Amino acid sequence: MLDVHSPIHLSQLSDVRVYPDTTDSSTFYALPVRPAVEDLELTLTGRKVRGRFEAERGVVSLTTVLTLAESDRQRVERLLTQRAEGMPVRLAPVTWAGGRVVVTLLPGLTLEGSPSLYGDNRCSLQRKLDEPSARELEKAWGRGLPDAQAEYLLQLGGTPSSARRSFRLESSTRVVDGVEEHAAAARGRTERRAGGSAQELRFAGSLDGEAGAVRRIGM
Repeated sequence: MLDVHSPIHLSQLSDVRVYPDTTDSSTFYALPVRPAVEDLELTLTGRKVRGRFEAERGVVSLTTVLTLAESDRQRVERLLTQRAEGMPVRLAPVTWAGGRVVVTLLPGLTLEGSPSLYGDNRCSLQRKLDEPSARELEKAWGRGLPDAQAEYLLQLGGTPSSARRSFRLESSTRVVDGVEEHAAAARGRTERRAGGSAQELRFAGSLDGEAGAVRRIGM
Protein backbone atom coordinates (compact mmCIF):
# COMPACT_ATOMS: atom_id res chain seq x y z
CA MET A 1 0.00 0.00 0.00
CA LEU A 2 1.16 3.55 -0.73
CA ASP A 3 3.00 5.17 2.19
CA VAL A 4 1.70 8.74 2.06
CA HIS A 5 3.92 9.84 4.96
CA SER A 6 7.25 9.06 3.24
CA PRO A 7 7.35 10.87 -0.12
CA ILE A 8 10.52 10.50 -2.18
CA HIS A 9 11.72 13.76 -3.69
CA LEU A 10 13.32 13.52 -7.13
CA SER A 11 14.77 16.93 -7.95
CA GLN A 12 15.04 15.97 -11.61
CA LEU A 13 11.26 15.51 -11.80
CA SER A 14 9.57 18.37 -9.97
CA ASP A 15 6.20 17.59 -11.59
CA VAL A 16 6.07 14.04 -10.23
CA ARG A 17 5.49 12.74 -6.72
CA VAL A 18 6.86 9.37 -5.75
CA TYR A 19 5.88 7.27 -2.73
CA PRO A 20 7.24 3.96 -1.42
CA ASP A 21 5.16 0.94 -0.50
CA THR A 22 4.48 0.33 3.18
CA THR A 23 5.83 -3.25 3.10
CA ASP A 24 7.66 -3.93 -0.20
CA SER A 25 10.92 -1.99 -0.53
CA SER A 26 11.08 -2.62 -4.30
CA THR A 27 7.59 -1.23 -5.04
CA PHE A 28 6.86 2.46 -5.60
CA TYR A 29 3.98 4.68 -6.73
CA ALA A 30 4.29 7.77 -8.94
CA LEU A 31 1.64 10.43 -9.43
CA PRO A 32 1.63 13.67 -11.43
CA VAL A 33 1.58 16.95 -9.54
CA ARG A 34 -0.87 18.38 -12.08
CA PRO A 35 -3.77 16.71 -13.87
CA ALA A 36 -4.16 17.01 -17.60
CA VAL A 37 -7.25 18.56 -19.18
CA GLU A 38 -8.55 17.30 -22.49
CA ASP A 39 -11.42 18.26 -24.83
CA LEU A 40 -12.29 21.52 -23.07
CA GLU A 41 -15.19 22.85 -25.14
CA LEU A 42 -17.78 25.62 -24.88
CA THR A 43 -20.83 25.72 -27.13
CA LEU A 44 -23.09 28.77 -27.00
CA THR A 45 -26.51 29.28 -28.51
CA GLY A 46 -27.81 32.82 -29.00
CA ARG A 47 -28.65 35.52 -31.51
CA LYS A 48 -27.21 38.60 -33.07
CA VAL A 49 -28.26 41.94 -31.64
CA ARG A 50 -27.06 45.03 -33.53
CA GLY A 51 -24.44 42.88 -35.23
CA ARG A 52 -23.11 41.39 -32.01
CA PHE A 53 -23.62 37.82 -30.78
CA GLU A 54 -25.40 37.52 -27.42
CA ALA A 55 -25.41 34.12 -25.73
CA GLU A 56 -28.72 32.84 -24.38
CA ARG A 57 -27.62 29.41 -23.18
CA GLY A 58 -24.79 26.95 -23.64
CA VAL A 59 -22.99 23.74 -22.74
CA VAL A 60 -19.49 23.34 -21.36
CA SER A 61 -17.67 20.00 -21.34
CA LEU A 62 -14.22 18.75 -20.49
CA THR A 63 -12.26 15.64 -19.54
CA THR A 64 -9.64 15.43 -16.81
CA VAL A 65 -7.03 12.70 -16.41
CA LEU A 66 -4.65 11.92 -13.57
CA THR A 67 -1.80 9.85 -14.94
CA LEU A 68 1.90 9.98 -15.72
CA ALA A 69 3.18 10.41 -19.23
CA GLU A 70 5.10 7.35 -20.37
CA SER A 71 8.30 9.40 -20.68
CA ASP A 72 8.00 10.51 -17.03
CA ARG A 73 7.27 6.97 -15.95
CA GLN A 74 10.43 5.72 -17.60
CA ARG A 75 12.50 8.50 -16.01
CA VAL A 76 11.10 7.70 -12.55
CA GLU A 77 11.97 4.02 -12.96
CA ARG A 78 15.50 4.90 -14.10
CA LEU A 79 16.11 7.31 -11.20
CA LEU A 80 14.74 4.87 -8.62
CA THR A 81 16.92 2.09 -10.02
CA GLN A 82 19.96 4.36 -9.65
CA ARG A 83 19.01 5.13 -6.04
CA ALA A 84 18.62 1.40 -5.39
CA GLU A 85 22.12 0.79 -6.83
CA GLY A 86 20.82 -1.37 -9.64
CA MET A 87 18.36 -3.44 -7.61
CA PRO A 88 15.08 -4.04 -9.48
CA VAL A 89 12.23 -1.62 -8.76
CA ARG A 90 8.59 -1.65 -9.78
CA LEU A 91 6.08 1.16 -10.29
CA ALA A 92 2.68 -0.12 -9.21
CA PRO A 93 -0.75 1.40 -9.91
CA VAL A 94 -2.46 3.07 -6.96
CA THR A 95 -5.52 1.23 -5.70
CA TRP A 96 -8.28 3.77 -5.18
CA ALA A 97 -11.39 2.90 -3.18
CA GLY A 98 -13.51 5.82 -4.33
CA GLY A 99 -13.49 9.47 -5.24
CA ARG A 100 -14.90 12.42 -7.13
CA VAL A 101 -13.70 15.29 -9.29
CA VAL A 102 -14.76 18.91 -8.83
CA VAL A 103 -13.90 21.54 -11.44
CA THR A 104 -14.65 25.20 -10.74
CA LEU A 105 -14.63 27.38 -13.84
CA LEU A 106 -16.08 30.49 -12.20
CA PRO A 107 -17.17 31.27 -8.64
CA GLY A 108 -20.42 29.37 -8.29
CA LEU A 109 -19.98 27.48 -11.57
CA THR A 110 -18.74 23.96 -10.88
CA LEU A 111 -18.84 20.57 -12.55
CA GLU A 112 -18.68 17.36 -10.52
CA GLY A 113 -18.27 13.71 -11.45
CA SER A 114 -16.67 10.39 -10.58
CA PRO A 115 -13.22 9.41 -11.88
CA SER A 116 -12.63 5.96 -13.33
CA LEU A 117 -10.35 4.96 -10.38
CA TYR A 118 -8.13 2.92 -12.70
CA GLY A 119 -5.82 3.56 -15.64
CA ASP A 120 -5.60 7.29 -16.28
CA ASN A 121 -8.33 8.06 -13.73
CA ARG A 122 -10.36 9.75 -16.43
CA CYS A 123 -13.42 11.86 -15.65
CA SER A 124 -15.71 13.39 -18.28
CA LEU A 125 -17.82 16.35 -17.18
CA GLN A 126 -20.56 18.39 -18.81
CA ARG A 127 -22.93 21.13 -17.65
CA LYS A 128 -25.71 23.14 -19.25
CA LEU A 129 -25.52 26.91 -18.88
CA ASP A 130 -28.31 29.42 -18.44
CA GLU A 131 -28.00 32.89 -19.95
CA PRO A 132 -26.07 34.61 -17.11
CA SER A 133 -23.65 31.69 -16.71
CA ALA A 134 -23.13 31.39 -20.46
CA ARG A 135 -22.24 35.08 -20.79
CA GLU A 136 -19.93 35.12 -17.77
CA LEU A 137 -18.12 31.99 -18.89
CA GLU A 138 -17.76 33.41 -22.41
CA LYS A 139 -15.96 36.43 -20.97
CA ALA A 140 -13.67 34.30 -18.77
CA TRP A 141 -13.03 31.96 -21.70
CA GLY A 142 -11.69 34.87 -23.70
CA ARG A 143 -9.19 35.56 -20.91
CA GLY A 144 -8.03 31.92 -20.83
CA LEU A 145 -9.97 30.92 -17.68
CA PRO A 146 -7.48 32.55 -15.29
CA ASP A 147 -9.33 31.53 -12.09
CA ALA A 148 -10.33 27.99 -13.02
CA GLN A 149 -9.47 25.21 -10.58
CA ALA A 150 -9.92 21.45 -10.38
CA GLU A 151 -9.78 18.93 -7.56
CA TYR A 152 -9.44 15.16 -7.41
CA LEU A 153 -10.80 13.86 -4.10
CA LEU A 154 -9.76 10.23 -3.74
CA GLN A 155 -9.79 7.49 -1.12
CA LEU A 156 -6.88 5.06 -1.02
CA GLY A 157 -7.85 1.40 -1.07
CA GLY A 158 -7.68 -0.10 2.41
CA THR A 159 -7.42 3.18 4.33
CA PRO A 160 -9.62 6.30 4.09
CA SER A 161 -7.71 9.17 2.49
CA SER A 162 -8.24 12.25 0.41
CA ALA A 163 -6.29 13.46 -2.58
CA ARG A 164 -7.21 17.08 -3.22
CA ARG A 165 -6.20 18.74 -6.49
CA SER A 166 -6.36 22.48 -6.81
CA PHE A 167 -4.73 23.68 -10.02
CA ARG A 168 -2.22 26.60 -9.61
CA LEU A 169 -0.65 25.86 -6.21
CA GLU A 170 2.73 24.31 -5.47
CA SER A 171 2.27 22.32 -2.30
CA SER A 172 4.01 20.02 0.14
CA THR A 173 3.04 17.68 2.97
CA ARG A 174 4.62 16.99 6.34
CA VAL A 175 3.52 15.60 9.70
CA VAL A 176 3.93 17.74 12.82
CA ASP A 177 2.90 16.29 16.18
CA GLY A 178 0.53 13.85 14.57
CA VAL A 179 -1.07 16.51 12.39
CA GLU A 180 -0.66 16.58 8.62
CA GLU A 181 0.33 20.06 7.46
CA HIS A 182 -0.25 21.01 3.86
CA ALA A 183 1.51 24.17 2.68
CA ALA A 184 0.44 25.93 -0.51
CA ALA A 185 3.51 28.07 -1.18
CA ALA A 186 2.23 29.96 -4.21
CA ARG A 187 -0.62 31.53 -2.29
CA GLY A 188 0.96 31.46 1.15
CA ARG A 189 -1.88 29.36 2.51
CA THR A 190 -1.52 26.50 4.98
CA GLU A 191 -4.17 23.89 5.74
CA ARG A 192 -4.00 21.76 8.87
CA ARG A 193 -6.03 18.60 9.26
CA ALA A 194 -5.88 16.01 11.99
CA GLY A 195 -3.72 13.00 11.15
CA GLY A 196 -4.54 9.40 11.87
CA SER A 197 -6.41 7.05 9.59
CA ALA A 198 -7.35 9.87 7.17
CA GLN A 199 -4.37 10.42 4.85
CA GLU A 200 -4.51 13.39 2.54
CA LEU A 201 -2.67 13.91 -0.73
CA ARG A 202 -2.84 17.35 -2.31
CA PHE A 203 -1.87 18.12 -5.90
CA ALA A 204 -1.73 21.48 -7.67
CA GLY A 205 -1.86 23.09 -11.10
CA SER A 206 -3.84 25.57 -13.22
CA LEU A 207 -6.44 25.60 -15.96
CA ASP A 208 -5.22 29.06 -16.95
CA GLY A 209 -4.69 29.12 -20.70
CA GLU A 210 -6.43 25.78 -21.33
CA ALA A 211 -9.55 27.27 -22.94
CA GLY A 212 -9.97 26.45 -26.61
CA ALA A 213 -12.23 27.89 -29.28
CA VAL A 214 -15.86 28.73 -28.58
CA ARG A 215 -18.57 27.31 -30.85
CA ARG A 216 -21.37 29.82 -31.35
CA ILE A 217 -24.72 28.77 -32.83
CA GLY A 218 -27.10 31.42 -34.11
CA MET A 219 -24.53 33.88 -35.46
